Amino acid sequence: MPHASHPGYAGADEFLAMQRLAQSNLVFSVTRRCPLHCDHCVTSSGPEVAGDTLTVADAARYAAELPALYDAGVRHLTFTGGEPVLALPGVAVLAAAAKRVGLATSIVTSGAWAVSPAATLKVLDRLAAIDHWDLGFDRYHQKELALSAFCALLRALQARRIAHSVRACVETPPSEEDLALLDELRAATGPDVPIYRQSVRRIGRAAEILRRVAPAAGPPALEPCLSSGPIVREDGSIGPCCSGLAYERRGCHPFEFGDARGNSLVSAREAWLRDPLLRLVRLVGFAYPLKWLAETGDPALQPALMPHKTCELCVQLWDREGRVGRYLSDRAARPEVVAQLDRLERELFS
Repeated sequence: MPHASHPGYAGADEFLAMQRLAQSNLVFSVTRRCPLHCDHCVTSSGPEVAGDTLTVADAARYAAELPALYDAGVRHLTFTGGEPVLALPGVAVLAAAAKRVGLATSIVTSGAWAVSPAATLKVLDRLAAIDHWDLGFDRYHQKELALSAFCALLRALQARRIAHSVRACVETPPSEEDLALLDELRAATGPDVPIYRQSVRRIGRAAEILRRVAPAAGPPALEPCLSSGPIVREDGSIGPCCSGLAYERRGCHPFEFGDARGNSLVSAREAWLRDPLLRLVRLVGFAYPLKWLAETGDPALQPALMPHKTCELCVQLWDREGRVGRYLSDRAARPEVVAQLDRLERELFS
């Protein structure tokens, strides 16, 4: 059976597991800078991007809250960016603190920093507290990062028996180019390392490469949002996810949860968990919000576009004046809606 070794997209059990993961995961986006300028980057990161980077002082401040976060139910931290290794000192402090508390950690990286055996081992030594390395490589990365260099990092992780997986963006259905690269990756990883396939989203820089491609036919996306948990950005602000709304539409959508540099991460996470509208889209998707907007008959509250994919729809939904966000937040906060959310949440997440 050709390409049978490549895991496909998540089934129902995996989908539910990903929904549940957000209840116990906290994401730190530690920088927008990245050595690469990949065409499909949803955060539009790159070498030229200005902005903050996680400092050792901020990492120590967050680390002091980890015991309270553990008591509140957090069990996992994810470090992402940009390229999180560019914030190596801060990530090292926070990862080591997480290990002392009993939190598992993962880091999302392209491995572009692994330019030599010495450089690779230096980073692996500094981040020895990281439990899992989530490596991104596909034909978009390959334009700027040689497969041979990526495979050298795989060998270094394998030699140290460090848990890792590979994430690849592919077309739907996969092109022959995608499948050939997946075969090369499988040969490099061996049979036991997961290779996860995901589609390119019309978010960030990827919107440019897909601008001339017609959106997939069919109804708008109605499946639940798969936020991986609240995200603490490099500037300390706290958002709803590390995907569509991590950086796009800031100031337009209703899901902002304060500043981690001056406020409690525990209280911000609790606000994330209890936000009625966010709970609704995480539990059942956008069917009800879209129905509510249609019932108003107000053209100003209708989305200009109705993309087929959930993250893309979520980015397109929010108008710049914030009217859609305010209306839907008020509607989702009605007692009868919250009661139904409580019941469904107990069923799915308990």
